[in-house]
Amino acid sequence: MEKKIILLVCLLCSCLCQGQQPNFSYKPQSYEDEFNLINALQTQKLNSLLQDGALHVGCVDFRQLLHIVSQNQIEGWRWRLTMQTNEKFSKRWQLSSLVAYGTKDKELKYSLGLNWNITSASKLSATFSHISYIPSYPDYDIFWLSKDYRYYFGYKDDLLVAFSQGIGRHFFVQPYLQFENISRYYLYDFGEITDLLDKPLENFRYGLQLKLAQADKKPQGEVIRQRFDPLPSLIALDYSFNQQGGFTNAEYHRLALNAQHRLFVSQMALDVKITAGKIFGEACEAMLFSPDYHEGITSNIYGFNLFCPKENNMKTFAQAFAQWNFAGILFNKIPIIRGFYPNEFVNIKALFADNQDPYFELGVGIDHIFSLVGIEFVQRLGTSNPYNMPEYTLKFRITL
Repeated sequence: MEKKIILLVCLLCSCLCQGQQPNFSYKPQSYEDEFNLINALQTQKLNSLLQDGALHVGCVDFRQLLHIVSQNQIEGWRWRLTMQTNEKFSKRWQLSSLVAYGTKDKELKYSLGLNWNITSASKLSATFSHISYIPSYPDYDIFWLSKDYRYYFGYKDDLLVAFSQGIGRHFFVQPYLQFENISRYYLYDFGEITDLLDKPLENFRYGLQLKLAQADKKPQGEVIRQRFDPLPSLIALDYSFNQQGGFTNAEYHRLALNAQHRLFVSQMALDVKITAGKIFGEACEAMLFSPDYHEGITSNIYGFNLFCPKENNMKTFAQAFAQWNFAGILFNKIPIIRGFYPNEFVNIKALFADNQDPYFELGVGIDHIFSLVGIEFVQRLGTSNPYNMPEYTLKFRITL
């Protein structure tokens, strides 16, 4: 009797998660049949956790659970929990939140967000955040940062209100308003911490983002799909006018570009990602652009791994990434490795900036083993090396 109750609950939960009505016509023929079905449902939940790091509990999704703990020299051990409601809560309203705490700075960070899906093509969102951030690491929770490195670290309150209107299937127009209050801004320089702000820095911006997005084209064959992380096609142009108070009382214009695409060639694929930006006018250091780079145990897939500039905040920059994925064309000949769904790759990264010599990195390796891990050999090709970074290194890749 207990087994039948467990089976019934599993069937009901599975149907609800897929938005379908439960089908009670199925009757297990044997104990093995019940066991196999329950095991399949548990495996499906485990695969969801490993692929997107999410755990679905009723109307709430606990997200990015595989990056719940990270480490840096300002916060110490950083613990983070991210939650978001799903369609079981409401198809029109969505709530999101983030809570983080550092064992060294002993400060609570949090974020609260509300999304209103007005129609299928329009959305209004508002988010308030009291957070810490690292300009050169957009999502630094996925990294464990080395103490022998140099980066900026800030604390800020942020209020963002945005409206998104879809035009057709792939074009989106998004005007927004944003207010930032940066209370503290530090430079971590190989063990030394310097406070760069005498008083809080306020910045108000209103801008417009134009986005052309296309769903990621799936390659032919289920085996090929298991070898790549998602990289949907995207071109986004972001313009904003900024009024900066509390520091220089300056006004400036900010233009940013983000583009990415995956091109399939036979059973292989070429990944391309470009980010660029330019500031017109005078802005303080905390408001300038920063390229994507970090130094830690794991590889920064789209950013740099051996880059440490003397001036990493830039008014004008362009960063490019290109990777050729062989999708197992080499290791598929080895029976033991073939079942791991590996992806062999070679990539090149480049940076061009107004206050930085051109910099390049070359990488080669294998990733997506068990859809989880990989290894990459990285060689720096830049001529400027003010902090004597290693010429080459070996990094672990986390592909989740």
